[in-house]
Amino acid sequence: MKKIAHGFTVVVLLALLLTIAPLNVLAQEEEVVCESDAIVQGEDSLSTLADKYYGNILAYPVIVEATNAKAATDSSYTKIDDPNVIEAGSKLCIPPGEVAQKMLNESVFTQVSADQTAQTLVIGITEDTVSLDPGRAMKFMPARSTGLFTKPWLRSRRIMSKRSSPALLRVGLSPRTA
Repeated sequence: MKKIAHGFTVVVLLALLLTIAPLNVLAQEEEVVCESDAIVQGEDSLSTLADKYYGNILAYPVIVEATNAKAATDSSYTKIDDPNVIEAGSKLCIPPGEVAQKMLNESVFTQVSADQTAQTLVIGITEDTVSLDPGRAMKFMPARSTGLFTKPWLRSRRIMSKRSSPALLRVGLSPRTA
């Protein structure tokens, strides 16, 4: 019985080793290339740098990811723990535009225009509660409500397009479809 258990353990460890080894090789193959380096000035933020280099303030995660990858191998780069806090004098990696676009395309969410929003993602409201996350909820005041909430609801209903239903919630980002 011990021989079988020992053999099983060896097989499991071998399988685990063969699973992890290719991941390490893939991680080594993808070395980050910096088109340029940016030294943070006093008034800089990641979004202003993203706007300067890519023309899109929402591209700052590309700079964070590239800088952190570079900081793992080169101590002259500053690791970014919090994208909201960068220090003047920090050295950041700015990847080429094509690499940045590829990284943005691989992200979980893709920004869409207001016209596409209604077509790409519409969250329907059922009953009287919308779940935000476990343990939290938001009460939904339907148009049939009476009292103080009726007028603002009707006013916001007029703002919506004629095809929209007051029971639908529009969101500016849509999940990337595979």
